[in-house]
Amino acid sequence: MLDIIFLLIVGAVAGFIGAAAGGGGGFVSFFSLILLGIPPHIAIATNKLGDVGLHPTSIYNFNKAKKIKKNIMIPLILLGIAGAIVGSNILISIEQYIIKFVVIGLLTIVLITNLMKKNLGIKRRRKHFAWSPAYFLTGVYAGFFGSGSGIFSTMVLCGLRGLRFIEANANSLVSGMFGSIASVIIFSVAGMINYTFGIPLFIGNFIGGYLGSKTVIKKGNVWVKTFYTIIIVVTIVKLLFM
Repeated sequence: MLDIIFLLIVGAVAGFIGAAAGGGGGFVSFFSLILLGIPPHIAIATNKLGDVGLHPTSIYNFNKAKKIKKNIMIPLILLGIAGAIVGSNILISIEQYIIKFVVIGLLTIVLITNLMKKNLGIKRRRKHFAWSPAYFLTGVYAGFFGSGSGIFSTMVLCGLRGLRFIEANANSLVSGMFGSIASVIIFSVAGMINYTFGIPLFIGNFIGGYLGSKTVIKKGNVWVKTFYTIIIVVTIVKLLFM
């Protein structure tokens, strides 16, 4: 029972971070599952079920605040689903230690880019042709690991698609929901999900996603950029000592 309560709280924290910073909350819940003795592959799959809970409430709030750009939804959803299917199948065979170093490297690049470009995510930019393949790759990453995928997809939409942080976060969450559902179906068929732990994570994320998205809409893009940067730094440090 204590494990369930613990995961409800963890899920709420993860959901808040995911909705507020665009990603990073999954690391909190992933490490918590590892702490409870869940094998890495099962923890990733179970965490993905919890992640699905983040989307309904946060998307509702972002849509209500008119932050979702419906004209790019179809390509985002298709790219997210395609990437998630590829990534979920990669998870079945990849060595876990490889993931750690890949994630640290990618996060470091994102951090440097975010710090060097002061207006990134604050002002709209011209879109770059590379945004589509780059977004597909974030979907692949989301499928085989998941934690932190929102950080990368948000950066792609800000840096290559020209959106501001809140818009990028909101639109990334919509496509992420479909990608997460696709991954959960694959993991469920493979028998990789621990539902006893996954369901409380789902409920916690549901609550946290609502609170996080409300906070973001109220605070604005500059606050989100700062929070986003802090989450990246904390995540890198956490992974280095994992």
